[in-house]
Amino acid sequence: MSYKALPVDAVYRLVGFGWYQWMLFLICGLGYCMDSVQTGLIYFLHDAVAQEWPYVEGIEQNFVVMGVFVGQLLGGGIWGPLADRYGRRKTFLLSNILLLLFGGLSALVQTYWQFVAARVLVGVCIGGIVIPVETLAESVDETRAQQFAFALNYWWSFGTIYVNGCAALVLDGIGVSGWRLLVGVSTIPIVLPCLGFFLMEESPMWLLDQGRVQDALTVLQRMANKNGNDISDVSLIPHRRHSEVSVSELFSRSLRLRTLTFAVIWFLMSFGYFGASLAGPYIFATKSGETNYASMFFACSGEFLGVAVGSVVLKVLGPMFTQTFLYTMGAVSCLSITLKDVMPRGILIICDFFLRMAMMGGSCIVFTATPLAFPTHVRSTAHGFQYAVGRLGCIMASSWPASTPLCVLLVTYASANCVSAVVPAVGHTLGRVPEENKSDQTYRLLAADM
Repeated sequence: MSYKALPVDAVYRLVGFGWYQWMLFLICGLGYCMDSVQTGLIYFLHDAVAQEWPYVEGIEQNFVVMGVFVGQLLGGGIWGPLADRYGRRKTFLLSNILLLLFGGLSALVQTYWQFVAARVLVGVCIGGIVIPVETLAESVDETRAQQFAFALNYWWSFGTIYVNGCAALVLDGIGVSGWRLLVGVSTIPIVLPCLGFFLMEESPMWLLDQGRVQDALTVLQRMANKNGNDISDVSLIPHRRHSEVSVSELFSRSLRLRTLTFAVIWFLMSFGYFGASLAGPYIFATKSGETNYASMFFACSGEFLGVAVGSVVLKVLGPMFTQTFLYTMGAVSCLSITLKDVMPRGILIICDFFLRMAMMGGSCIVFTATPLAFPTHVRSTAHGFQYAVGRLGCIMASSWPASTPLCVLLVTYASANCVSAVVPAVGHTLGRVPEENKSDQTYRLLAADM
């Protein structure tokens, strides 16, 4: 039998888009969703800490939130390089198993510092969130990679709505004392992406980049069979990277400007997004000091719409200018909420709805654009690095003294969003796909927009 030797992207087109990709979307989406749920939990644990351990005062009350973000910072530097060195599939399973373990332990701890330690470890595991994006983007041809990877963000929104819904039912129904039940119902579903390991394949792009051409072709053949296609008469043109995985490569002459531009965007985006999210309980605090979780639940549903809006605007403006549009909307919404004391609650909910929509849309764009802007052999490493930089912004957003006025927080977040709107617009003209890397087929369409 004669074989047609084709580049990997041409083989992807023969594999087609079908049952396997939708199954992978479900598996990766569930993993992405569970990371969202565990991150969202931190917004509801502050009051629980104050009631469960009343001796904890001052800045120590922020250690639970800060601990999760510190863990995520560490995780970003761990899971990305692991995925580039040992593969997407194994790393995806390990991060989810550990997330299930430490998430469950969080509901069983007896002391405050045990709780902080457990949430730090949860944060480390959440750092594995970078893996599903790469896995999805590397399962289709380049014409589908952008929108398919972006669609993963609907799962993040679903996770946000899920944890807010659970909080509304548990905390409004049982009270703050039900926080252990809330942690439990937010952790058990992690079993689902763990089971998905047995159905998903290793990334053919990663295998090819490792020089495992036959393994990559075998995986592509299985994917094609699941989609009802036959590529038994096809062979792959070999491709192997020219360097080992190293964070230092991100600061090489060809990638330095791209790395630094994304780092600034990630830091400001995370500071603004999580700052606005953490402010939710204060935005919807009643005169008695209690939080209206039902109002928070409705406002956070704006994140789901943010993914849809981002997807539509992305096709028109491209990833960089779409961020400019959305972060500008976020800045205006932040400033509007500073008038909460003189506006009807319905208007306040709408303003926060648009704030969450804008920030979610912007974060989705940068989360999807980042891995697709770097070559395969450092893709997860680059994504993990940028994710870690973003956690620095989260740590800053969570380190405000409890006595800080809400208007000061909102004006600061609005200022960060204004800068976030400018940097992508400028960055659009700064970076181009480096000439020496254009032969790497793993630069996808989003990279070309840089």
